[in-house]
Amino acid sequence: MQANHLPRLLLILSFFLLSCFQLSAAGLSGWVRDTKGNPVPGATVYISELRTGTASNSEGYYQVSLAPGVYNLTFQAVGFEKRVLKVSIIEDHYEELNIELQEGLFHIPEVRVYSGGEDPAYAMMRKAISLAPYYLQQASSYESEVYLRGSFVLDKVPKILGKGVSVSVNSQEAQVGETYTYESLNRLQFIAPDTFHHTIVSSRSTFSGLDDNSPIGYINSSFYENDNDLFISPLSPQAMRHYKFRYEGYSMDGNRVINKIRVIPRRKSQQLLEGDLYLVEGLWCIHSVDFSLETFFGVVNMRQMYAPVSDGIWLPVSHNFRIVASIMGLKGKANYMSSVKYLEVVRNMKLSPPALIADKLAVEPAPAEEVSKPVSTKDQRRMQELMEKENLSNRDMIRLAALIEKDSQRQETKRKEVLEIKSTYMYKIENDSLYRDSGIWESIRPIPLTLDEKRSFAVKDSLLAVSKDSLASDSATTAKKFTKILSQILDGPTFPREGAYKFRYGGLTDLSALGFNAVDGWRYGQKVGFEWQQDTLHRLKADASVGYAFARKKWYGELTLQQDYQPLRRGLIKVSGGTGAYDFKGDMGLNYLINMGASLLFKENYWRLYHNDFLKVSNEVDIANGLRLTTDIAWHNMAPLGNSTNYSFFYRDKEYYDNVVENRGVVNQNFDAQKALVWSAGLEYTPRQYYRIANGRKQALHSAYPTLTARVEQGLEALGSTADYLLLEGGIYKKADFSFKPSFSWALDGGYYLRNRQMHFSQFKHFQSSSSPLIFNDFTDGLFLLDDYEASTNSWYMRAGATYSSPWMLIKNLPFFSNRVWNENLHVNYLHTPENPHYFETGYSISRIFMVGSIGVFAGFSEGSYSHWGLKAAITLW
Repeated sequence: MQANHLPRLLLILSFFLLSCFQLSAAGLSGWVRDTKGNPVPGATVYISELRTGTASNSEGYYQVSLAPGVYNLTFQAVGFEKRVLKVSIIEDHYEELNIELQEGLFHIPEVRVYSGGEDPAYAMMRKAISLAPYYLQQASSYESEVYLRGSFVLDKVPKILGKGVSVSVNSQEAQVGETYTYESLNRLQFIAPDTFHHTIVSSRSTFSGLDDNSPIGYINSSFYENDNDLFISPLSPQAMRHYKFRYEGYSMDGNRVINKIRVIPRRKSQQLLEGDLYLVEGLWCIHSVDFSLETFFGVVNMRQMYAPVSDGIWLPVSHNFRIVASIMGLKGKANYMSSVKYLEVVRNMKLSPPALIADKLAVEPAPAEEVSKPVSTKDQRRMQELMEKENLSNRDMIRLAALIEKDSQRQETKRKEVLEIKSTYMYKIENDSLYRDSGIWESIRPIPLTLDEKRSFAVKDSLLAVSKDSLASDSATTAKKFTKILSQILDGPTFPREGAYKFRYGGLTDLSALGFNAVDGWRYGQKVGFEWQQDTLHRLKADASVGYAFARKKWYGELTLQQDYQPLRRGLIKVSGGTGAYDFKGDMGLNYLINMGASLLFKENYWRLYHNDFLKVSNEVDIANGLRLTTDIAWHNMAPLGNSTNYSFFYRDKEYYDNVVENRGVVNQNFDAQKALVWSAGLEYTPRQYYRIANGRKQALHSAYPTLTARVEQGLEALGSTADYLLLEGGIYKKADFSFKPSFSWALDGGYYLRNRQMHFSQFKHFQSSSSPLIFNDFTDGLFLLDDYEASTNSWYMRAGATYSSPWMLIKNLPFFSNRVWNENLHVNYLHTPENPHYFETGYSISRIFMVGSIGVFAGFSEGSYSHWGLKAAITLW
């Protein structure tokens, strides 16, 4: 037998064995419908003996494989009455069992509605909120298998884009009306309080991108969590500020009373949920949820069904996510379903049940030595008093939640003293996860495919078959290869994809390769790069660029070598050199795209440039945790430049502004041709800075303390250098990360030139300022009404700034704007230099418009008198 026939024989044999396996399979299948015959998608089928939950698909069909035996099956769906059936599974028999669910009837006792004048939902929610920290920590660990499937359909493309237009992701096009499907089998291991080990056992997709955008993050999160970057949970201690609650009755789940609470946002907001929360009476834990979240890209509906999987621990056994997206005229919808099988659940024996629910949990008491001791006699006594109260006030609820959280987190106090934060989410893909054929998926898939999803996989499999059988000499294949090569030349390839050595080419269409300014005129360049991964911890990178300035008729270019060392101290050494025209403000200058657009469209040239030939060596390393030292030495050969072109798209008769800086503190010698040898050293210290070790490398994280800075810079008269100056500066700052909660960022710094006998204008102290109405930066630090160079100084300076940011302040309280994910910000900035004494700026801005945009209005005051005002827009892409 020929060797190349062996794989085909093995494939036939595997199909034969698989068919034999399927013939001997046993279990249940059927549909779940309501009393009107409509399918009930996402209905949970829970088998208590196996701690397994599956779900019906979007057409209402379910399927579950079971070994021979007797099982108790629970069929339930949000808004429907539960049905519990005992079934016997016979060997080699797949039984059909169709289920009809009755719509849930929720009774509202009058005495509960009208007693006290307050809707009874508030009393229930106060108990649930106060117990949320306990339920978040109730399981010390669990291991589960999660099957996740998602399908996506592109419904509409705007007519303005034309017929036949498709959406492309990773070079794959999505056609209107076609169904694209993704499914995966995952193994999740949770270790309290927040560690996840996620392994993708198997996955396949008919469209690239569905796997990257799956809702696995929602599945791993919990509505009991206080902090959530996606939304504000109705069970967070701040929920009463953001939500109204309405009691809509109760229904029976066996001998349990399930209360239905309507959750109503107090204002329209993309951080607030709306829908129904179902709570178990007495335990005040989640029974199920049905929430919707309006985001900037569409509406996300989340449904989860919980069950007591082990030892009184309620965990979600099925998930259903529906997304109706509409953005910039594009419309589509996605539907994700998930079933969960719990392999092992371990109760947190160090966490004693609160007295409010201890007699209702019906769990075995933990050994006395395992139960956590009271935080303090006072705290424990206060907690007990609050839990014994039948009706909790809002203040009581907040106090009780804080005490329970303090008790549940006490064991973590010593851990938090360690500044290293261990990675809490470990992600792994098994080597053969993508090589599962359709027959094997039939045996492991707990939720049946819909007709559209079957068709999606059939089309994908047929295309793969055609691709494998195609000959290399086929004309279509040859054309495809040519198109791929052309695309790489235009966009820039990286090759090889794997290995210790990699080469990068920027491509002919690289936007950063093309530029325009009044000094260079049109300029165009090319970029290449090289990377050597010496081992798992060390890497050498080289980047080179070369180009030509057509109006100035000069070549320009740069070369940078970067080597990292001592990965646990974040060591980095860099050598760079180059020649060309540079902005006096360096990295603090206006973005080149904005200057180019303003020049070509409006003949506004904001940049002021000089010629610079330079060679620079720098080094960065952590001396200790939170203490970072930066040193560098550079040699410059600088010369003045003038405008070389008057070209623009419009305003042909208008002249560009001369390439001259307007600043009251400069003299002509600051712009003369000169050579400079400059060294600098800086220290940054952040007390108690948390960090993470990832793949052997240290990553600096957050700190509750501000960062202190100190820096010295000196120009030396050596090696032909005429520079002679000395700058000392220092400061302190605290920048808050984005949050759904109010935050405060501030900075204070100052500097003094002990000597400034000879220095180039590029060596002045420059500030974040520009007269351009558009900038590529945020508004947390800067002087936005001053011209680009008028604040620069070589004498001394004092600067201070503060930004208060909040999701709700002024405009977000209005109906039309409340449903936006924007932040509102108040800004105050101060600068004091000899040329600009006591200059203040105040402003109000809205940020995170379409996630990247900001707009603000600012007013400037000089020495206590009003000076000017202006509007600014900003784009933050990094």
